[in-house]
Amino acid sequence: MKKRLLFLFVALWLAAPAATVRKERISRAAALEDVDQFFSTLKRVHPNLLRNRSEEDYRKLKGQTAASVRSKADSHDEIAVEELASVLYYDVAYFRDAHTSVDWEPSLDESNTRGKRFPAWWLFFENGRFGVAATREPAMAGVEVISINGKPVLEFLRPILDRCSGETLPGRVARFLWNEPFWYYLTNVFGGATPYIVKVRDAQGQIHESPLETLDYTDYEAFRKQGGAERFSPNHRGTEVEFFDSGATAHFMYSSFTSSAAEKEKVDRIFREVKAKGARNLILDLRGNPGGVSEMGEYIFRYFYSGKFRALSKVRAKASWDVLKDVPLWARPVVFVLRGRVVSNTIAERAHAEPAAFFSGHVYLLVDNGSYSMAAEFAAMVRDYKAGTIVGYETGGLPITFGGPHRFTLRHSRIPCSVAWTQDFPPNPRPGDDEHGVIPDVRLGDQDLASFTTEQDPVLAFTLRYIEHGGGRGGGNDAQMKVK
Repeated sequence: MKKRLLFLFVALWLAAPAATVRKERISRAAALEDVDQFFSTLKRVHPNLLRNRSEEDYRKLKGQTAASVRSKADSHDEIAVEELASVLYYDVAYFRDAHTSVDWEPSLDESNTRGKRFPAWWLFFENGRFGVAATREPAMAGVEVISINGKPVLEFLRPILDRCSGETLPGRVARFLWNEPFWYYLTNVFGGATPYIVKVRDAQGQIHESPLETLDYTDYEAFRKQGGAERFSPNHRGTEVEFFDSGATAHFMYSSFTSSAAEKEKVDRIFREVKAKGARNLILDLRGNPGGVSEMGEYIFRYFYSGKFRALSKVRAKASWDVLKDVPLWARPVVFVLRGRVVSNTIAERAHAEPAAFFSGHVYLLVDNGSYSMAAEFAAMVRDYKAGTIVGYETGGLPITFGGPHRFTLRHSRIPCSVAWTQDFPPNPRPGDDEHGVIPDVRLGDQDLASFTTEQDPVLAFTLRYIEHGGGRGGGNDAQMKVK
């Protein structure tokens, strides 16, 4: 018996590297098999893959991908896994779904970044415009970027943005800005031999041109670690609360809808503290929140909404063999019987027990282009039930969104991928909910934040002043109210 167990252990140990070791190159034939697996999995699992595309578009894209793989093969008839990943990043983003993505990413270091160049800046994106958040040139900080080497900035960055999964431009840009170094590495858009000239617009509206320095990875990392070079990221502290105005206003930072007993206890503790402080205003901060599970959205929502509600009104799901491990045991026979079909489930509103620390004051929900998935759905809940005032920027995720997702790995290249297998609908869907994110009641722009540019978090500073002036409580419910 011991010998058999030892033999089994050795066999498993020998098999493990094939699933865990990162490969650098694979044969052209293996890459083409991975392409087939990739496209067939997306088509088999996704509930509405061709929502914005045709069957002809699908066939054409698959053919172009196979041709690209053949053209990239070297004299040994091999292709770099990185090159295959880059092509598949473009393919998956073509379907415009944030939950369907390629998730391959190397750990960058000096050795694997040789020949790559990185710009000496951090970017931000607001209301359709790119700006410089941080740079080694103080005069460039805060300017709007109009063009790079004569190309409009969106066109110059197209090799990146066309590889970022997402339904909307703000959503795709947010995915890019979450991890600028990786996208510069993958596309090497700044790796040309010519100097880079950037046309910018400054705070006074003056347009001028400036050279843009590019760096190797070592210098780029040093730049990122400089004091003040790191871009401010809201909600980086996780699930926390802080108080302003002697406790009258609570700022509840929530970075992810993670469902666990420990996370629920954190939320309970925060609302107990909010009640103990006697707070009248609650700023619930979902900026940069990538989403999570609807159960946690309902758990938080019941703390400030006493009526019947639902997080989702309907869920459509594609039944396939692939998702068997993603569904509960009781549902697996249903998946077996209905495989290949899309099934719908309508969800009724229901009452929820009111927590002891129920909050009866006014809620201000902060969202931005980085608010995805359940964060966008939560914003739709606040919108549909008129449960508070939404402040900030359009959410990166849509109210009618895809979900899941199902995760799979390509057989030969070991490239990890994700594909949505559900489509989720908000409590009360509206026209345009499958075209744009949740639009805030108070939609911010440069003029609204002009008085707060010296603050570390201008949006939070604006919101605190907005509350002070009675915004959202009959004192004006839009950003046109003067906040100085």
